[in-house]
Amino acid sequence: MVGCTENYNVYGGVLYDSLEGEKSVLSGMDAVTKNNFLRSDGIEDVGFNEKMYVKSIVSRESGWTITFVTPGNIIDFDKRNTLFLFVMIGILTFLVAGTCSYIFTHNITRTIRKLRDYVDSLRKGEKKQISFDPKDEIGMIGNEFIHVVEENEALTMNLYKSLYREKEAELEVLLAQINPHFLYNALDSIFWMAEEHDVPEISETVVALSRIFRLSLNNGEKTTTVRQELELVESYLQIQKVRFEDKLSVDIQVSEPVLSTVIPKFLLQPLVENAVSHGIAPKENGGHIWVRITSEGEYLYFTVEDDGVGFDIKEKNVLLSGYALKNINERVKLTYGETCGVVIESQVGKGTKASVRINRRMPTGER
Repeated sequence: MVGCTENYNVYGGVLYDSLEGEKSVLSGMDAVTKNNFLRSDGIEDVGFNEKMYVKSIVSRESGWTITFVTPGNIIDFDKRNTLFLFVMIGILTFLVAGTCSYIFTHNITRTIRKLRDYVDSLRKGEKKQISFDPKDEIGMIGNEFIHVVEENEALTMNLYKSLYREKEAELEVLLAQINPHFLYNALDSIFWMAEEHDVPEISETVVALSRIFRLSLNNGEKTTTVRQELELVESYLQIQKVRFEDKLSVDIQVSEPVLSTVIPKFLLQPLVENAVSHGIAPKENGGHIWVRITSEGEYLYFTVEDDGVGFDIKEKNVLLSGYALKNINERVKLTYGETCGVVIESQVGKGTKASVRINRRMPTGER
């Protein structure tokens, strides 16, 4: 304890003084002053510009008064030290906070400047290869921005390619429009030459071929009707009968209500062409082809059956190897879904049966 401790008895006398003699605070005080001093509480002036801090505590059990006296200069020294300590802590805290703030803001502004330079390079048409720290939040934003820019460039490139292919397709359509006109004119010349030389077979073949071209083009439409598809098949068979004569016979069965149904182009003719080329043509004595179009519920069935040479269905998957059947199958599935498509049945020496199932109603977007 700093200072002195005085203990008093019930009569007001001092029982014990921790600083006896001249060092005692009480030396030199008269009895009244001493008694008042020992019972005071707070800062007391003891003369000679010296102050003391006095604190008195009364014991509940004995009734004695214990007085603590501390020189004021010691308290002032502690106050100065405490103030100095607080000031130093404040300065140190300010320096640490300032340093941390500088480092933090510098990292943020450096990343932002890096991102700004990247954006400026994009604006100038230059592309810098940069990357950001994935652990930094702003760096994560920068990396995501770069990813978005790259995806946008890829989409833009794909768009340009699509536009280029569209222009190519338009050019091909224009060329395709020129070729039929040339063919029509050529066929017309052949027809009149055949008429002039009295060759009706050639005239009929030319007319059938001209009809095939007209129906195939169909004014650029992607769809046709069952009636027009049958007309295309009949024109094709008319040409083949000139080649095979009596070796080829065809039976076509179709109900009147389905003739106006809208279907994709070239759905039936390639099946008939396959039956003629791969089924009947290799057969020495020729053969017969049955064409049936039936309706069952929401589905429409196109069936082409021949009694030609046939093939082993286990050894040859014509839906994967045959261009015509593969093309029909893929177009039907893309248009109507996986529940529709082409089914092939065949036996060696007995013939082949090809069936196509489609919905009676074509999707609106495909019309």
